[in-house]
Amino acid sequence: MHPYSRHDHPAEQERGYGNGNAPSMRTLRYTSSLQQQQRQSPPRNDRVHLVVSPFERTLQTARAMRTSLEHRVVRTDIESRIREQEFGNIQQHRGDRFDERDFAYHRAQQQKVGRFWYRFPTGESGADVYDRVKSWWFESVLNVNTRVGYEPIDAIVVVTHGLTMRFVLMQLFSWSPTTFHSVWNADNCEMYVL
Repeated sequence: MHPYSRHDHPAEQERGYGNGNAPSMRTLRYTSSLQQQQRQSPPRNDRVHLVVSPFERTLQTARAMRTSLEHRVVRTDIESRIREQEFGNIQQHRGDRFDERDFAYHRAQQQKVGRFWYRFPTGESGADVYDRVKSWWFESVLNVNTRVGYEPIDAIVVVTHGLTMRFVLMQLFSWSPTTFHSVWNADNCEMYVL
């Protein structure tokens, strides 16, 4: 399996790393690097199943990656269970502007309780994300080549978010919440190969 982590924060878009529907510069640099690596590697005939979070930035990354994977992608699924944590609507209504203090308050609470356990108002806790990621892994990944009517595959490429990828690793390696809290998210466009 080849999980791939990708997520752009809105602040990065403001700094010019992304703009609406266009892939970010990081995505384009990664795709260019991947294409160059593929040209230098011996030809492969792996059949690939591409699994993508439904959020816009991951969809853009997946579209850019498909050019590198060429004819090897036999199936693409948009999977809601590997989306980023839902933070909910945490800002107070102060006219038409966002007040950073609201988010800072909830982040401080999250640090006290722990990222795995803290549930944002009208959002999810890390434990909620862990449960849906584990459900996806056991219902989809472990059974990928046992589905009647589907062509067998050799590799799964997952385009998801840093926190979500940590939850994949947590359930895969049986990490405790303490171990989870000691591991940082991958950088944007960083790849994990399992």
